[in-house]
Amino acid sequence: MTALGDFNARYGRLPEPPRLRPVVLGLRLLLMALAAAAVALEHGFHEPRLTVLILRGAEALLLAAYTTDVLLRRKFKREPLPGAGVNALDYGLFVIGGLGLVGFALGFEQAWRFVEFAAVAFFCAELWRSNMAMSSALARPGLLLPVSFFLLVAVGTLLLMMPVATPFDQPIGWIDALFTATSAVCVTGLTVRDTATGFTAFGHTVIAILIQLGALGIIIFGSVLALMFGHGLSLRDNVSLSEMLHDQPMNQITRFVRFIVLVTLGIELLTAAALYPLWHGDMSMSQRTTMSLFHAVSAFCNAGFDLTGESLIGYRYAPLTHLVIMPIIGIGAIGFPVIENVWRTFKSRVRTWWRRKDRQEVSLRTAHLNLHTRIVLVTAMSLWIFGIIGITAGELVAGGQPHSFGHTLLDSVFLAQASRTAGFTTVAMDELSDTSIFTLIVLMLIGGSPGSPAGGMKTTVLALLLLSVFATLRNRPETEGFRRTLSDALVRRAATIAVCYVALAVGAILLLSLTEAGRFPLQAIVFDTVSAVGTVGLAFGVPGDASDAGKAILSGTMFLGRVGPLTLLGALMLAGRRRQAYRYAHEDVVLG
Repeated sequence: MTALGDFNARYGRLPEPPRLRPVVLGLRLLLMALAAAAVALEHGFHEPRLTVLILRGAEALLLAAYTTDVLLRRKFKREPLPGAGVNALDYGLFVIGGLGLVGFALGFEQAWRFVEFAAVAFFCAELWRSNMAMSSALARPGLLLPVSFFLLVAVGTLLLMMPVATPFDQPIGWIDALFTATSAVCVTGLTVRDTATGFTAFGHTVIAILIQLGALGIIIFGSVLALMFGHGLSLRDNVSLSEMLHDQPMNQITRFVRFIVLVTLGIELLTAAALYPLWHGDMSMSQRTTMSLFHAVSAFCNAGFDLTGESLIGYRYAPLTHLVIMPIIGIGAIGFPVIENVWRTFKSRVRTWWRRKDRQEVSLRTAHLNLHTRIVLVTAMSLWIFGIIGITAGELVAGGQPHSFGHTLLDSVFLAQASRTAGFTTVAMDELSDTSIFTLIVLMLIGGSPGSPAGGMKTTVLALLLLSVFATLRNRPETEGFRRTLSDALVRRAATIAVCYVALAVGAILLLSLTEAGRFPLQAIVFDTVSAVGTVGLAFGVPGDASDAGKAILSGTMFLGRVGPLTLLGALMLAGRRRQAYRYAHEDVVLG
């Protein structure tokens, strides 16, 4: 005991040398990556690529080596990353893996599934820890979001390439797997093959997980970035999630992120329960459950993926579409900063009313809707009304739809909501008039609100630009909204994002018009490109029939349309913290 005590005193409690931490973390990640690869080689193909005994032996050895390394480092206080030590979840996985090994040794064949589950779970945990380490090591923390999404797309592509993800007679190519993974991670909904028939149950599960992870990543990153605007915190200290969780007051960020995750999962489960009895046809319980869970995730995350094969066209006037899907799309698109502010205001008002009812003294200040919430709600409602009027007028004037005014209005109500990045539709795009198509393009370009899975240049960007125009027309020195003054720096950032967003759309349209010349009409190219930029998912069919070059362009467009605005916003905030020691002389130019 004395020798061990001396060892602990001399070596055990020394921190890991900084230059060795990335090496140790990389080795641990490599161990679990190899273990997960062994699982994939056994189950990801119709026939195991190597002998099952060799694969399982490799999994057991790798898992044992990983467990030994982690526990020893925990014992001697030599963690490769602060805060990345063994927690309750890790101990639970150790127990699961150990029980699996014991059960398998006793002759229970299926017990090995526990070992495989532990190996894959530890691999995911090491990916997360590597992400945290990268957030602390990057010289530009704003790169964390695009790098994380790039890695998630790469992993999703590999998973979708496994033969078990697609039907035996419908293998998928690399470019199609990349496109599908990018569309799922970026919650776009554009597809190059039918999701319902082109993928197996495993493929559907992978797509749903990619949608959920991509949406939560955007929601958390965007929501915390929105909070940074409100609190004026330094981007360099707060732009990455791990830094934000520690640098900001714990009663704000920790609570807010917990609120995001719980509300997301809660709303999706409630939506799945509401969808369960509304599906048409003779479906088994497992089929209804799969359909409900998949579409609940897709709807709340504004992804637009479906398992019906025709979006919601078969449920055009069904209660499922207008009473369940449409409200969930709207809730998901307004953003969690708004949801949380509305919830806190509601609770505060109820508490105040209750205390006054019982004649108790009210000493707490009643919460109220902040400026961001008011701008988002007013802008979102205005865009919805604009879309309803534009689509309804376009269809009635064109006269191409043999439907009543009520049915046309129902179509307009749903499309006006879903076109701002949700991607679901009740009408085939080629049945709509040119006026309706143009209205949808405008709505897709604007998109949803900050802190939500919705894409587009965001409702707040449009609102700030319009308020700036109104202030100029009224000859006001500053931009104002709801009796509040908005800084010129904020307005300039909004204008920069809008210009870059439009430039991305124009550039992608130009490239696609070159690679797909003569294959599609310009209207289809413009519409599908804007859909990719806004991560919407509505399409005329360009992605499915496009060349490999066209699919690659659309994949890059979806990726930039998703992570580009937040990355640009982070860069603008970082640049805004620098102060120049000089100013140039003023000079005017002619405007008109």
